Amino acid sequence: MKKEKQPFVEVLNFSDALAAQSYLADYQKNEQKRKIGLIIAAAVPIFDIIIGLVFITLANAGAAAFFIWLIAAIAAYVIGGGLSSAIKFVLKVWYWSWMIIPFFPVDLVIAIFGAAIAGLIVIFLPIIVVLFSQYQEKKSKEAAENLLGVYNATHGTDANIDNGNPSSTVSAPATLFCTSCGAKIDANSKFCMKCGAKQE
Repeated sequence: MKKEKQPFVEVLNFSDALAAQSYLADYQKNEQKRKIGLIIAAAVPIFDIIIGLVFITLANAGAAAFFIWLIAAIAAYVIGGGLSSAIKFVLKVWYWSWMIIPFFPVDLVIAIFGAAIAGLIVIFLPIIVVLFSQYQEKKSKEAAENLLGVYNATHGTDANIDNGNPSSTVSAPATLFCTSCGAKIDANSKFCMKCGAKQE
């Protein structure tokens, strides 16, 4: 079975200007929430160390310390980028770990190890996952802005974007990913500019 590579960073593709405009409005509305989530995620490792030092002096307190760490990490995800982003992060690391070596059972062992490491990162270093999630959101925001730029260039900046208006549909510049290395390429590219692989 041939393994198909997928991009590690997921960028939303917008079908029309209305969807792009809606995404940008949501992105702007959640700006403060993202900042608070980032602060909490950055504080979790420091909090982990302090709580760990306090609880290590008490007998049988390891489970309580782990529970507090877990609560803090979940709070960082809920506020800073969604719990689903943490789950997706573990799945992506598992998938890319599985892609490293194409021989069974070595690929399975590496994938399990990668998922275990990603799980530890999710629990003890949520700042990494929150930053990754926010990076993906920023890339999607750029895609939305690009689509609206195309729409405004085509229809004018004063054009009304509404749900019933068929002219609010505009094609975004097509972006594909290299089948070999996963880098972004233009839709009509014959070869990847990063690794040189021929695109089919």
